Amino acid sequence: MRSCICDEKRQDGWNGGSSYNVELVAFNPGDDRSDVDGGPAGNVVASLSGSDATTAYQTRDFVFGPDAVDDAGELGLDLGIRFNGATSSANWDNVEVSASGLGGGGNDFSDWSAGYAVGGLTGFGDDPDGDGLGNGTEAWFGTDPMQKSAGLVGVSTDGFTSAFTHPQNETPPDDVSGSYEWSTNLGDWYVGDGVDGPPGGVTVTIVSNTVGTATTVTTSASGELGELFLRVGTSARW
Repeated sequence: MRSCICDEKRQDGWNGGSSYNVELVAFNPGDDRSDVDGGPAGNVVASLSGSDATTAYQTRDFVFGPDAVDDAGELGLDLGIRFNGATSSANWDNVEVSASGLGGGGNDFSDWSAGYAVGGLTGFGDDPDGDGLGNGTEAWFGTDPMQKSAGLVGVSTDGFTSAFTHPQNETPPDDVSGSYEWSTNLGDWYVGDGVDGPPGGVTVTIVSNTVGTATTVTTSASGELGELFLRVGTSARW
């Protein structure tokens, strides 16, 4: 979302009270921003209209919804603000622009995905590099979706306690969460809370510890297991 806060007042004698437009404009990087023959430069992706109401400066807050802004951001365009109107009589001052939820400006899955040239493979479950880790997991791990990652490493077990390590994004997307599950047959999966498990059977407690960009996961079984399978899962919150 892109917003513009500014001070505005009517200029008496210049069509006082007439309408004006505040436009969100997209430009190709490096393009000339000045007006050209045939009309203003850039492509208007959103606009808001208002009326000049008073001869004293007052604060205006224009908020452009995320749809038009995100479309422009995904195209890698620069975004700017333009004030205009054929009969505008407004004076503008102290213009401030802010952004949130945009690629590079926010911290959600779409922001993370926009940082990699993966073509159309931007979905949560897509796997551009074919390493078996979907984009959601790569985002949570903080790994490059265009370069194969080992995923879980340093796996060890003694039959009761097991451990492994995986990469960890120090600032994972706000709308992505990770979890761990265990199984003895790759068919039935259980939460590692020390309670969930097969009826009357062994349970497993899973504890994670993150230091910097690495997370070490330790599992403790309530009894000896012939086989233990562990997996990391990620989910999207949108």
